[in-house]
Amino acid sequence: MTSEPGPGPQRPMAAGDNFLLWREVDRLERIIEGQGRRVDHLDEHGSRGVDFLKGQVERIRKDIEEHELAHAEAAKLAVSNRRWLIGILVALVTPLYPLIIAALIR
Repeated sequence: MTSEPGPGPQRPMAAGDNFLLWREVDRLERIIEGQGRRVDHLDEHGSRGVDFLKGQVERIRKDIEEHELAHAEAAKLAVSNRRWLIGILVALVTPLYPLIIAALIR
């Protein structure tokens, strides 16, 4: 088995069991080089989109805080409504209580 000269790992010339493995390694090397170019591009041109994303994250954070406050207020309102309902029911049943007892005794 002979190999071609050059930089990087030595690749087998003859087709064999390792041929597909070397093709996969080559594909991964191309992906890594592409990612490196993207990082270099960011280094050269700065992070133009990061400020926009920071603004979006800040707006989302504020929306979440407002949503949580709305839930807390809704929970307080539900408790208040429940207390009013109980108070009204007690106020309606209290005058009728002697009549209910009289009806049950007969």
